Amino acid sequence: MNNIGETIKKHRLENHLTQEELGKTLFVSKQAVSKWENGKTLPDIITIKKLAELLSIPHEEILGESIQQTKQYKKWIRILIPIVLISIIAMLFFAFDGVGFIQRRTQSGTAIVLLRENGVVVKAEDYEIIGLVKLKPGQNGYSFDIDYGEVKGSIITSNDKEIEFGFVNTNNWHNVQISININNDSASQSVIYKTDNDIIEVIETNNKFDEVNKTSVFQGGV
Repeated sequence: MNNIGETIKKHRLENHLTQEELGKTLFVSKQAVSKWENGKTLPDIITIKKLAELLSIPHEEILGESIQQTKQYKKWIRILIPIVLISIIAMLFFAFDGVGFIQRRTQSGTAIVLLRENGVVVKAEDYEIIGLVKLKPGQNGYSFDIDYGEVKGSIITSNDKEIEFGFVNTNNWHNVQISININNDSASQSVIYKTDNDIIEVIETNNKFDEVNKTSVFQGGV
């Protein structure tokens, strides 16, 4: 096998499992399984052990692929680091010389969205965190202000109720989890994230469904 992703896919298919079924067993989303199989990310060591047990694969088969892939990544990292450093230096020179300075790093990554019906997780999906950039007047001209990250989407329940969810944070945020809870006539959203100061924040929103079974629990501008 060329990489760990192909190994996982091969044995998943041999066990007649879909990506979603495998993900639910491991408590991850089907998007996470897809990323493993496409070689975009690697499962952690604990998940690798669970995969080996679930798919009846010797640990060494997956770990061997993982080690080989890690070596390949390290090789590319050694090549890319000098290029990235040169690019960063050039960008900083342009920022200070031209329109000001970069005040913050953009927020990136994914938010895990869990949909619960009657307290049971029925769907888990990954959503990209989008960082938005704007120009604003500064002491030395204009500055880039990368000042918030956003997650926004909609999800449909098993009984065809549609919920708009999401969150806009005016501070840097990390390790985001959005939990959507469905009741008979309303939906609530809990957003849990970690700040730059390692403080855990929780933002809660709830709203009732309208006559066409739609609602929004999107929370903006916090």
